[in-house]
Amino acid sequence: MAKNGYTLARRNNCTYVEEYPDGLPLIIEVMTSSTSGGNKAKGTTIQNAFRQAILGKPQASPGINYRQIWARMVSQLIVKSQIGKAWGGQTIWVLQDALADYISTTTDLNLRKLISQALKEVNLLTLRYPQEHRQHSGILPLEIGHLYAGQIPPIHGDTDFNKLLQAASIPPKSILEEKLLGKRPRTYIWA
Repeated sequence: MAKNGYTLARRNNCTYVEEYPDGLPLIIEVMTSSTSGGNKAKGTTIQNAFRQAILGKPQASPGINYRQIWARMVSQLIVKSQIGKAWGGQTIWVLQDALADYISTTTDLNLRKLISQALKEVNLLTLRYPQEHRQHSGILPLEIGHLYAGQIPPIHGDTDFNKLLQAASIPPKSILEEKLLGKRPRTYIWA
């Protein structure tokens, strides 16, 4: 992406930066999964499961490593939400409903109490497979599950462990703008 640059468009004697993020930022973070590993001897590697699936044979594959995903996500969730808030925008985390269920069952955070109709400071949007997905073949469409929204935890002093979750410093939004425009234009459009 660093090599992509940006596109300049000329319309009615005015030059515009195409697809420039104008206005308040909306930061969208898609939380991807990692697997729990596989066992070659038992045939539960991703490669073997893929091969078996292509051949139409039953397969066993590694599961989702929920604990590792949540550990990676929690350290970024509050900080990126703080940055979005400081820049006058918002941050939305998109994740599978199975991960949200894992978070609710393995932590003291009851996401059900955070179901919301409106965005707040910290936002999780879950997607899920349709109920009839086991009978479906081909590409599965995803459905929207729930929007969970809440506040960034307040800090109550220098000895508050919530400081571990907070950003040490928040860069000004102008740094992002400089990075976006600091590249050379890749394309010119004259209309």
